[in-house]
Amino acid sequence: MPNLGKRSRGYIAALTLVATGVCWADPYIGEVEAHAGRVDANSNTNYIGGSATLYLQAVDTTGLPLAEAAFLNRATDIYAYLTFFDSDYDDGQNMGVGGEVYFPHTMFYAAASFNRTDADSGKNDSWTITGGITPAENLRLTTSYTEDAGYDPNIDAKYVLLLPGEQSLNLEAGFYDDDVNSYNAGFDFYLNNSTSAGAALSDSGSQTSYTFRGRHFFNPSFYVDAQYTTADSSDEVTVKAGLRF
Repeated sequence: MPNLGKRSRGYIAALTLVATGVCWADPYIGEVEAHAGRVDANSNTNYIGGSATLYLQAVDTTGLPLAEAAFLNRATDIYAYLTFFDSDYDDGQNMGVGGEVYFPHTMFYAAASFNRTDADSGKNDSWTITGGITPAENLRLTTSYTEDAGYDPNIDAKYVLLLPGEQSLNLEAGFYDDDVNSYNAGFDFYLNNSTSAGAALSDSGSQTSYTFRGRHFFNPSFYVDAQYTTADSSDEVTVKAGLRF
């Protein structure tokens, strides 16, 4: 495997260099992001990767929290991602493509994605389809089916509450009617349109995890993101840097 630490620093440094040299104003139509992280568990794992998203129409950020602009604009998109991982017992890569569609002049939403994991231990492909509605402004309700896991009744909800001034609140929750009734919930509080801090909880029955996260936009085009997740048997740190154009 290549040196993931050097590759990580190179990706993020490149994004920083471009962002400081060129400042594109909103609205934006695309976004690229680099990420790197480490999981400390029985088998420690380092990973690094990137993603790219293209929107079919320009996303207007005027007066909106920058991290939620695409959601609040009901923006249709296509995306791709690639992550390399290196653990004590296995090396490989995870890749995928997908897209989201908000059907114009209706409340309907759909998404689909394909994921492939190619590791020393083997290869696995899976796909997911999601359907949903947007019954009220800034609210989305969805349910998903994953091909290799089958379908258990499930629902995910996302709502962004715009507060006076530049403050806002993102609320997310999910429930899965599986053998253990898994659930998750999280929030992000936007101090202003550029800066947020949040936390999330996930319970899968066998394990409970807590995530603490934050994001800051240095300008409408460039942001950094960090999060820390602690679970019963592992800890994970992830850092990201993104550029919009």
